Amino acid sequence: MAEAQIILPRCQDCGAVQYPPREVCRRCLGASIAPAEVDARGELLSWTALHVSHEPALRDHLPWRIGLVKLGDGVVLYAHLCMAEPRAGAPVSLHTGRDLHGRDVFVAVEPGGLERARTALRPLIEFS
Repeated sequence: MAEAQIILPRCQDCGAVQYPPREVCRRCLGASIAPAEVDARGELLSWTALHVSHEPALRDHLPWRIGLVKLGDGVVLYAHLCMAEPRAGAPVSLHTGRDLHGRDVFVAVEPGGLERARTALRPLIEFS
């Protein structure tokens, strides 16, 4: 399977990835920001499990794990986790999908774990 492709805004002046997206670079204040591919590999910084949800579709899938992922470009973002044993420092690959409401989401999986995630999260997330 092909490596995941993650597109995030990047400053064309200094190269800093802009996440969350913004109009002016967080590092150099430049205004030349354009979509760019970033490395989808990173590490899990921390995680937690949600044990209660007001979202009816999630209730049958609790506990629901979410975590902070640091990508190789230095950007930190949160993602849904589909990992057997999440632990800080674990290598992950990031993938994109859409939730039940059509919102773009990130999903972090263990290396080689995309097919497991596709199966486990099928009712809730459609992968790109």
